[in-house]
Amino acid sequence: MDGLGELTIDNGTNLDADVKLVGGNRVLSRTYVSAYQQATVHRIPPGAYRLMFCQASGGAMYNGTFLPNRTCFELDKWIEFTERDNGGGYIEYGKHTVTLHEVVGGNIRKTRLDAAAFDSFK
Repeated sequence: MDGLGELTIDNGTNLDADVKLVGGNRVLSRTYVSAYQQATVHRIPPGAYRLMFCQASGGAMYNGTFLPNRTCFELDKWIEFTERDNGGGYIEYGKHTVTLHEVVGGNIRKTRLDAAAFDSFK
């Protein structure tokens, strides 16, 4: 990846998460976020991306994929990253934070996603 964007993923659930940031039909980033932990993805290029994730109880992964007892979701809004020269020699860029747990007053919802659909993005 060759951009300036940053995405912080906050997993406030008691389940580990396998998170994919998808642009077009390809996975731009894949991040494992343990329960109650955060991870940040750096160098995201400008564009609009889908975020999808699967969750399962701790350590339930094999060969980079959660074992059968997983539940998958996709956020209902795309995350947009921009970069803009502010004219003063600096570039403004997007920094976003998403939570995998529900937040009162939150502005994004998750939709259930079939595990096969999640796995189809490489």
